[in-house]
Amino acid sequence: MVEGKLIGKVFSAKMQRSVTVKVPYWHTIKRLQYRLVRHTKLMAHDLLGCREGDTVQLKQSRPYSKRKSHIVTEILRRAPQWTDPPVATGAIASSTPPAL
Repeated sequence: MVEGKLIGKVFSAKMQRSVTVKVPYWHTIKRLQYRLVRHTKLMAHDLLGCREGDTVQLKQSRPYSKRKSHIVTEILRRAPQWTDPPVATGAIASSTPPAL
């Protein structure tokens, strides 16, 4: 991996031209000899139109605001877009329940 470039998953895309990305990293506990996966949440400038769940590549850049100093350079994998199932119509939906 090139210095200054990170790969993470879009956690929130509710802002205009900004996304929150969750970037995993390994934390090693030498005394107990095991590793943990931890995450850091970064704000990034987005001009590519990311959605929640996308896997993106970030690059460190100039500060865009107080908390935003990365930019989205590439969308590596798009998240699937879910749609609501169709509402049932017709005889089944309009029938009354049977009397007991």
